[in-house]
Amino acid sequence: MTIEGVTYKINQDTHDAEVIKVAATGGQVSILDHVTTDYQDYPVTKIGNRAAINQDLMVIPNEVRIWYNTNLTHFTVPKTVSVIDEATFTASGLQDITFVEGSILHTIDERAFAYVPMTSVKFSANLLLIGSSAFAAMDFRRLSLIRICF
Repeated sequence: MTIEGVTYKINQDTHDAEVIKVAATGGQVSILDHVTTDYQDYPVTKIGNRAAINQDLMVIPNEVRIWYNTNLTHFTVPKTVSVIDEATFTASGLQDITFVEGSILHTIDERAFAYVPMTSVKFSANLLLIGSSAFAAMDFRRLSLIRICF
């Protein structure tokens, strides 16, 4: 199901939803904290592997990525998301990411923000794990705001 450029995958076994693709056209994206289908409400708990990479422009999906989602500059993550999966925002044009107050995010997986020109990030106090190379090649001198919220 796609809503405002964000594609969600419903997992009926675990009764939750995952963001599997973000097609940013205006630069700023906010994902829903819940999606409803067939009168069922599913919390969005994960932003999936390479979700923010423009998969329509890949030469070989999930292997050779030549063009990235550079239109994505601002991203808001709802409080229901607990995991940002491997390489979710790799080489995107993301400049800042906001986690909604009360965020339950506990994992940022490997290379989630690798090669991203981010200038602002505000983490949740629930963050427990930052994967290997999650922020590879990021110039931390450019960050204007990095804060862990309690």
